Amino acid sequence: MENPSRKTEKYIKTLYLLMQLSRKAYAKYLQNKIYLHASAILAANQKIYQHIISNLDRVPSEIEDEVLDIINHYDIWMLQFREFEKLKKPDLKDEFIFYHIDENCAFPKDAEKTIFNYYQQSINTFHE
Repeated sequence: MENPSRKTEKYIKTLYLLMQLSRKAYAKYLQNKIYLHASAILAANQKIYQHIISNLDRVPSEIEDEVLDIINHYDIWMLQFREFEKLKKPDLKDEFIFYHIDENCAFPKDAEKTIFNYYQQSINTFHE
């Protein structure tokens, strides 16, 4: 049976890597704002969301608020994305730019930073 520390390590590493995937997809999108790249962001964000929701009991207490901020953001962002997608019916090469409905929809950069810092600190802790 896997020990709890190892499960937490795997959970955090997976979360970190999926969030890095989302960042890479977003960087590509910023270079060429087309539906193809926007869809890659959506796919990465759905993976993050599913990982978090499927493993809520493994979220370390130190980053619970930040993880909840990420979930809340994705709830809003994915709903808005799908609505815009439905209205535009874009092809992969079509420009795909949408704007947040309000300032509460923005990506929680501070939460991401805290999760990344937690991951970096936990690598050292897990491997001591």
